[in-house]
This record gives sequence, C-alpha cells and structure tokens, in this order.
Amino acid sequence: MAASRPNTVNLALLAVTILSLMLAAYSLLLTPAGPNPRADTPHDRDLSAQDLPTRSNTSHESAGSKGPITDRETGRSDRDNGSASGSPRDEAAPDGRAPAIKDPAAKNEQAVAPESSDTSGSISGIVIDGSGQAVEGARVVARPADQRDQPRNHPDFETELSELELHIQRLRAQQRSVASGLDGRFTISGLNSAISYDLSASAVSGGTARLSRVGCGDNVTLLLSRECLLKGKVSRADGKPLTRFRVHWLRADLPNEPGNERVLSMDGHYEVRVKPGRHTVWISVDGVGESPRQEIDITDVGAEVSFSFSGLAALAGVVSDTRQNPLPEATVRLEPLEDRDNPDETEFDPAVPRSVLARCDSLGRYRFEALAPGRYSVRISLGSRSDSREIALATGETKQDFSLNAGARVTLKFRSPRGDAITDVNVIFERKGRNERPTALPAEEPGVRIFTGLEPGEYSIRYFARGGAWARQNTTLVEGDNLLTLDIAEASFIQGKVTGAGTPEGLLLRLRPEAGKAESNSHYSAVVKTDGTFRAGPALPGNYVLELLAQQRTVVYTMNVKLGVGDTTQDIAVRDLATLALRVSLPDGKPAAGARVTLVNGKNSYSARCDERGSARISYVPAGESKLTAEAGEYRSREHSFTLRSGESDYSLELKAPNCVRISKVDKGGEADKAGLQVGDLVFAYNGQDVTDRNTLNRLIEQSKGQESVTLSVDRASRVIVLSIKGGTFGGAYANAVR
Repeated sequence: MAASRPNTVNLALLAVTILSLMLAAYSLLLTPAGPNPRADTPHDRDLSAQDLPTRSNTSHESAGSKGPITDRETGRSDRDNGSASGSPRDEAAPDGRAPAIKDPAAKNEQAVAPESSDTSGSISGIVIDGSGQAVEGARVVARPADQRDQPRNHPDFETELSELELHIQRLRAQQRSVASGLDGRFTISGLNSAISYDLSASAVSGGTARLSRVGCGDNVTLLLSRECLLKGKVSRADGKPLTRFRVHWLRADLPNEPGNERVLSMDGHYEVRVKPGRHTVWISVDGVGESPRQEIDITDVGAEVSFSFSGLAALAGVVSDTRQNPLPEATVRLEPLEDRDNPDETEFDPAVPRSVLARCDSLGRYRFEALAPGRYSVRISLGSRSDSREIALATGETKQDFSLNAGARVTLKFRSPRGDAITDVNVIFERKGRNERPTALPAEEPGVRIFTGLEPGEYSIRYFARGGAWARQNTTLVEGDNLLTLDIAEASFIQGKVTGAGTPEGLLLRLRPEAGKAESNSHYSAVVKTDGTFRAGPALPGNYVLELLAQQRTVVYTMNVKLGVGDTTQDIAVRDLATLALRVSLPDGKPAAGARVTLVNGKNSYSARCDERGSARISYVPAGESKLTAEAGEYRSREHSFTLRSGESDYSLELKAPNCVRISKVDKGGEADKAGLQVGDLVFAYNGQDVTDRNTLNRLIEQSKGQESVTLSVDRASRVIVLSIKGGTFGGAYANAVR
C-alpha cells in the first residue's frame, strides 16, 4: 500500500532510482555505435536447445522439464497454448515455477543483427492469472513465427552443434521482450510490422502462457496457467527400465482434451508438466500396448506415479546375408498377427499393438526390448530386397538371427586420371528408367563406396566427383559381389561474355552434347550475368552445341564448341538479336508497377513484369516483325506492331481503360468464322452500339437472340471493316483491349 505522504524511506528509494537511471544513461552513451538487437530486451534469458520452435497449437501455457528427451503432442486443451519452445526447461525451479530473470549481459555473446530494418510494429496486451487478476512483472517475449531456417544435420557432430548455436543466436537476436506493468499491461515495440510473432509469458509467482501468430497492431490477453511436475519410472517386472514409451494424461474436468508426451529415457524415468487437478495417467509402449489407467490428484507441488509391465517378451539377434556377412542398416519390422496369444497375467492393455521397427547397427545387430508375447509377422528389408516370415514370442528374451538374400553387392572404386583415390563422389543407380535406393555401407578405404540391397539386372550408374564431371557407366549387376573401377575424368569448363544485343536479363547458356540431349542437371547450364559473363560446367571433354535461351526457355542462338580439359574461353557476339527496354505508365502518368508486358515474335512469345518504376526488359530475342502489349489490372495498352531491330531499343507504353475487345480465338465452322473474324481483330461496335469490354459484348449478344443478322465493327490492322453475324451467337473467345 502506498504511503499518504513522503517519508525518509520513500525519499531514499527515489534517490536510488534516479541514480540508477543516470548510470544507465551514461552506460548507453559509452556503448559503441551499431545495431543492438537486444537493446529493448532487458529481461531476455539465455536460450537453450529446448528453446527451438516446436509444434504447438494456440494455448496459454508452455511445457518443459529437466528430465529425459521428450516430444510433446497435446490435444485441444488450454495446454494447446504451450509447447516446449516457450518453457525454460533447464532453468525451471524444483517446484515447477517460472525461473528467476537473468541479466543478459552476464554472458558474453555474439550479437546477430535482425534480418529486417523495419521496426515500426508493436503488439500490446495484458497478462492475467487464472482468477482474472492482472499480473505485474510478468516477462512477455515476442519471437518471429514460422522459424524455418532450422540447421540441417551434419556428418560432423561438432559442426552441427556450432550451426545449432548460431541458429539460437539468430533467434535471440530477433526476439523482443518486456515486463508487464502494475496493471498487467505491456507493449512490445521495435517489431517488423510485416510478419507475425509468437508470444510467451511467464511470471515468478508461477504460470506460463503462449499465443501463436500474433500480428503487429493486435491487442491480446495472455492467461497464465499454472503447471506442476508429474514424474515417475517405467520398468519391467524385474526392475529393468523401459527406455522408450509415451506418457498419457487426462484431467477430469477436461475429458475431451488429453495430453501425451513421448519419452526417451535410458533409466526409465520421466518428467512431464501438467496442470494441477485430478488426472487419469497411463503409459503406452509400442509393441506392447497400454498400462492400466491410474487416477491421481496432482497438487501444485507435483506428484509421482510409476508403472511396471510384467509378462513382456524381448527379441534380439543379427541380420546377415547368405554368406554370413552382417547387414548394417537392415530393418526388422514386426507386425502382430490377429490370432496372437496373450498371457493370462499381464499389467498392460491386451489390445493388439501396432507394428514396430528396429534398424541394425554396424554389426548387423537389432533388438526389441519390450514386446507382447504372441505370434508376429517379421519383415526384413535392405534396399530393394526384403523377405518375410513368422515368429512366435514367449515371455522372456528370445534370440533369433535372420538371413536375407541381399541381392547385388556393388563395390565401386573411384580413381583420378593419375590413379589417385577420389572420395567425395555422388552416385545414382538407374534401372528401367527409375532411380534405385540401395543401402550405402560404411567406407572401408579411401576412394571406395559399397552399396548393397540391389536387384540383379541392367543398370546405368551415374557418378560425379567434386571438381569432375558427371559420367555414366552401363553395367550388369549379378547376385553377390560386383567390383567396378570407375575413372573420374578431368572436367571441362566454358567461360566468356555475351555481347551484341545490350544488357542481358533472363538469359541462360546451355551445353548440349552433339550426340544428343544434355543431362538434366545444372552442370551443363549457367545463367548469364547482367554484365554478359558466364561460366558453365563441369562437363566431360568433347564436342558440344552451345545454346542461348531467352527467358531461360526459348533457344535464340546456337554454335558448336569443342571443350578440352580445364577452362575454354569462348566469347559470343550475337547478330540479329534484340533487347527491348520498356517503360509502362498508367493513365495518370504514374509508373505501372507490376504491369505485365508481352512480346509476340514469330511463333514465340516473351513476357516480363515491370518493377516499381514501371520498367521491364525483354532481352536477346530475334529481331523482326513483332507485336507488343501491356496490361495491369483493368488497364490495357493498344497492340503495337513494329519491326524490332537488332541491338537495344527503348519503348514506352501507355495504359488506358479498355474500349474494345480483341479476338483471341475463332472456332472453326462457328458463327464468328463464318462472319470472317480473325484472331487479333478488335471489335468496337456491335449492331451499332459501342463495345467497351467483354461484359458489354456479352450483354449485347444476349440481347440480340433471335435476330437473323447483326453487324460487327472491327478494327483490323488499323483498317475498319464491318461484318455480319447471326444474333445471339458468336463461336470464339475475346478479351478486353484498347484501340
């Protein structure tokens, strides 16, 4: 309660506050100039790997724990406002409350600048607790939604960890946070107004909340929902832990909104965050089924409940080929048969579980630690090879080895022209026009790749080494071992400059072997830069046809070239090609941003979009008789017929509201064909009435039904002609145009 008049304590507190503000201002003046993405996030905590975005619905709470690795999947409850991405797992207090706020300056971090300079957006709202009271000092964090730049897996774990740390830094740089005021209200400013944000809130007094995809300018309510810790252990009857299972819970007052979380725990322990209240809790294990459901009252301090599965079976063994060689990466899938026997004394739901799968390690070993006793169908697979059989499992551990005819095993040795081993090689197996997916085994020596699980038969092996060129080897693979030594030829590259028709745009260079089509991969093509330079390859040495493609699709120039090892320089000076620099304006004289320009040249047509200045370019197209039109929304230009000259030319187009229609199609034998209409004709009057657009012509045709003959006023190549047509009919297609 505030004092009615100042006293010594209040004055002292006021003096301390003023001094703190002065010191903060002084420190800002001493801070070096430059972007500081955390300048408005005084309460940011350190992000951890668990802060990465995960799937969640719109809910008011987040989840997380310091326990085993989990992947939460919740139903449509108040939990749906939460996910692991918004909860401080590593910093949670033992009682499940939100962590104390840390000073972001306590850790020396590399700042990453935000991707956008737009900081005009803001999101406002209020934080309230379960009783509807405003929460003071709650920490509210805004983070851009749809974070899709997740780091990819990397063969080197250290590199993968480094990329993950950089990703976390980017997330930290993009987030903003504030603390709610006395009235629970908050405003997060400095946001990019063009994107949406995910909001999370937590309070020291307890409770978390989350809202997804909130737009700038919105005013939201964050309802804090309290959580507590449910923990326990899942084991076999002999006390050995089960390592993979799913925890399920259902709160009594929310029967239609169950929650569950998958757990991977080497010691069988689990920890999940749930709301206080009376819950039904149970465990499900793939290959076993469900445990009996237990009802338990979970208080604010949490609860503990453990589960024991008895009468379980386990299956382990080795998968090898017909010569007793272990098969790494082979998969073993168990599918329970409908008539399987169930033991009399079990502590799990006797419902038939779904199929389960295990993958063999480098020694061909597989293991299922928990299965329901009974009969199973076993399917062993490797690459395109597979085999099936049945097996009966009793309580306890069963050892069962499997043998699989792995088909063709291919050992490829890659060598350079000097005989050196080449290690970094991409390999594609093609059979009957389809790419096969064999299993790649671990490399045994440099320059050697081993594949297995292929059906014997005719194959085309395509391979490419970094710095080399794609090559192809046709071969017949037999069952058992196959050994091939493949040479990596030194690659050819072609480089140069295209000139003769101004600045290129959308121009593609392609190499096609004289003997046939080029391989459908990027190593035989290159985009010509705006300064006209290009570099294409790597390709095998030999004779090629070099092609230039306008707008990356229409061949406008060809020449023969011979490529040797290394770089070949070949400049291209074209003739009889033209570049059109266009400027399009609206009826009020402003640039027609986004207008579409179409150039018809012979049998080919080319198009381009105008930039914000109303400018567009159509580069390196054949010179000659051409037709040019432009359109933007309801506006059109008239059709300009002209002779396009070689080199670069400037042209301006003015858009107007449509005042006629252009014939785009004439049905053979239809009324329009009988009347003598041609594609490209401009119809500007129908039976003496003006035609300004398609709708007008449609209405006039409808009104003329039953009339034997009506007139059409047509502009054909700037010459006006009058045609007759049966009323109420047409027999073709037309579009809005300008004459």
